[in-house]
Amino acid sequence: MKNIKLFFLLLGLIYNSQAFSHGGGGGGEVGIADVEFHIPVHIGFDGHVEWGIGIHGDEHGGHGGHGGHDDHDDHDDHDDHDDHIGRHILGGVDDPDSHDDHDGHDGHDGHDGHDGHDGHDDHDDHDEKKLSEVLFFAPVIYGGFDRFEHVVNLGSNFNPNHAGHDDHGHGHGDDHGHHHVAKNNDDSGMEDDIDIFPVDEKLSLETNLDVNSYFKRIKAWNISAGAGLGLGTHPASMASWGGGINGHLVPTIGKSVYTERIVKGKANLRNLTKLRVPKSQEELNSWNVGEAMSYNVHGGIAFHAGLGWTIFTLTGPGYAASGEWTVSLKKVADNKIMAMIGKSKVHSFMLASGMTLTSLHASAFKNKDENFGFLFDFTKPEAVVAYRDLLKGKIKAAQELALNVADGVNWVKKGRSESVGKGVSFSGNIPFLAKGSRSWGEMQTLSKELEVNKKKVSSHVTMATDEMRTDGVLSFHKKRFFYFLGGMQKTKYLKDPSNIRNNYAGTFKWLYQNEKTSGKKLRKEFSKLTKRIGLKENVDLEIPAGDLGFVRASVEIQINQGGVQNLLTEKSLKNYSKNIDSSIEQVLSIPSERKAFCKTKTFFKVCKKIVKRRTLKSIKKGKELLAKMKEYLSTNQPKKFSKSLARLGRQMMKNRFVFEAFLSQAGRGGVKLMFELQGEAIKPIEKRIKLDKFFAKK
Repeated sequence: MKNIKLFFLLLGLIYNSQAFSHGGGGGGEVGIADVEFHIPVHIGFDGHVEWGIGIHGDEHGGHGGHGGHDDHDDHDDHDDHDDHIGRHILGGVDDPDSHDDHDGHDGHDGHDGHDGHDGHDDHDDHDEKKLSEVLFFAPVIYGGFDRFEHVVNLGSNFNPNHAGHDDHGHGHGDDHGHHHVAKNNDDSGMEDDIDIFPVDEKLSLETNLDVNSYFKRIKAWNISAGAGLGLGTHPASMASWGGGINGHLVPTIGKSVYTERIVKGKANLRNLTKLRVPKSQEELNSWNVGEAMSYNVHGGIAFHAGLGWTIFTLTGPGYAASGEWTVSLKKVADNKIMAMIGKSKVHSFMLASGMTLTSLHASAFKNKDENFGFLFDFTKPEAVVAYRDLLKGKIKAAQELALNVADGVNWVKKGRSESVGKGVSFSGNIPFLAKGSRSWGEMQTLSKELEVNKKKVSSHVTMATDEMRTDGVLSFHKKRFFYFLGGMQKTKYLKDPSNIRNNYAGTFKWLYQNEKTSGKKLRKEFSKLTKRIGLKENVDLEIPAGDLGFVRASVEIQINQGGVQNLLTEKSLKNYSKNIDSSIEQVLSIPSERKAFCKTKTFFKVCKKIVKRRTLKSIKKGKELLAKMKEYLSTNQPKKFSKSLARLGRQMMKNRFVFEAFLSQAGRGGVKLMFELQGEAIKPIEKRIKLDKFFAKK
């Protein structure tokens, strides 16, 4: 293994390499009550993002996206183009031997005195201009490998039988958060009365030393490789400083595998066998309920061209086309397995500027996804045969058996979606080994899903993202995501065509994940979160000092249809700037808070002026977007409505004062806050937090 790493490191010093990655869909459940509709966002342990829309109760569905964060208060003017979707375009041209050709001038037999380049003055006698110092071609090598393993403590009260039914919409192996969904009396799909955090309790993080708790082990790896040809030239006007024009074409192929295993007792983690694709009842018995795996193959072709300095840089346009075939499996009962099969095609265009260690991308892409989901009963031989066919990409047998539930196959859903997006990202990397990136983006998705004999659902969802992440075999895997989704959905019930429902909602999501976390680091991340959204009293967490190991924390704020309606009222439009002065002054009067916003503990008046100007600017843009939303809602333009709602969310994420100003107008009944925290050495927390304290001040 050491030799392999040294080999890749050597290649990394010679060749400029970047990476092309694409993640796929997933699922989630969501209620569709008139004023309780929301969009739950799930972010997998491997970093892919999924949102569910249009499904409730124990039914299944959803579609996936990508995306992510950090604080970004100084990019106010990037609202229409600072949008990254988590699709990193890679490329790079290297020419390790190109400069050797400069010595080729020694062999000019007809020109005495030509020794290397010493005789260039005599070329004037030819009465012609020399266009190029050298033409070159060179092989271009692409490669990437990433792997990670996390252990999550699920606690002693974890119910493995319930885990098997949480996420039947498990799409590309990415929907690995615990988002328990069940019907309640408002038909929202959210369990309003489960584990609601009382106002007078103190929310604290506790280490869990109970070795007999349930544990989940997550393992994943991804490998990609490719080889192509780079062509280029060093024009005479550029050769003196090593400049040149070059391009390359690189076909790529790769594979990834993701697995989740659940076991009781930490000691038993060491005895876990490799999770394999079950093809019989006996093999399925080796799986525990709730365990899952996903595998895919992906490939494509990328072209980049532009200007470069020496052989280690490239600035110019590029194009990439890729495809992905994914199978996701999850055991949901003793004899039943959920199987999802999906394929996607992505076309990407980009402007890139990069070198071996850093790169900057502005990109746009178009993606098409198609997926099918079935539930198979392994006690039925016909169902097992159909399941094996599905693993080969043949779904005809499963579709036919699904028409009769007694045959052991339930057709969960089929769906298609189209996404377009744009974004900008900056990354630094050690080729093949480690990469860190910061990105911003926006993606619009139109999805259509059919639940057989039940309903048709069409959804318009726009996602605004802000993301920071690190990847690579030598890197500590770390993620910081901020998302805001705006969605509008139309549901048509097949048994009653006249029953058509239109719903809309918005969802904010923050996630922090680090495989090596300390109490100090986690407190710092919560400080960054409250700088963005406020609500410090509500998401305040008592965190112990010392090493916490792997930790994953998330906050999700749902603004349901009633909340969005409240935002659109004339009264709300007049009140967004109310109490801004007092709120800013109260927060900035604390030196540490002032430093977080203005990078200094002094100059209170100057800091207040700067923060107020930024806040009012974002509120003004938000009010303009709300005015557009009212128009789009009245004229039935769901795509533009969801886009404006997501962009309102981007303005809300500028700082806590903007976020709280709009959130307060959504109203107590229009907002829900969900908090989750889990890790290997800590007691898991999953609560809905009341916002009584926040709204009491408004």
